[in-house]
Amino acid sequence: MGIRPLSFLLVLLLAAPVHAAAADPVRKGKGPRFHATAAVSSAVMGAIAGWEWHNTLAWGGTFGLGTRRFSAFVSVEHGFYGYGAGGPHLSNEVLNGGLGVDVVFFDDHLRAALVSGPAILLTDSFRTDAGSVGLFFEVKPVGFRIPAKKVFIEIFPLSFSWVMPVVQGIPLVYLNYRTSIDLWFGWGR
Repeated sequence: MGIRPLSFLLVLLLAAPVHAAAADPVRKGKGPRFHATAAVSSAVMGAIAGWEWHNTLAWGGTFGLGTRRFSAFVSVEHGFYGYGAGGPHLSNEVLNGGLGVDVVFFDDHLRAALVSGPAILLTDSFRTDAGSVGLFFEVKPVGFRIPAKKVFIEIFPLSFSWVMPVVQGIPLVYLNYRTSIDLWFGWGR
């Protein structure tokens, strides 16, 4: 029997230093600071037009400005959305972008984020041609931050995304429950 994922995350979080100040090179000063993230996320459960199971893989990044606790950022994500069991093997690529806000709490060990913006269909689907523009919305309620040298490794065990690249005619909607791993880089004062 292997290590359970939540037990593994708990051990990693407890093994991290109590104070993350040494890992964050920009925490010393007061005033604005810049940050960037690189992220990979995957979902194996979701809902699309009556189907109850499909796979998703997405990668992307953010660039933002804020204080030690709060920030605003621009987000770009390239996602692959495909049907799984019970449906035809089709896959759509969607470019999601938008503006987001986040908050860091619990002595820099946890982060929550919210992002919203346009979703652009990059491939032809069975409902419409590529180029259709719709809506994208993602909620990351809590992510564990593990300090490393001048970077935080962030693990979001469960987040929710709503991607709707086709809004006219018959809408194309993807609802995902995702797990993601982010690398957070900060610099500035």
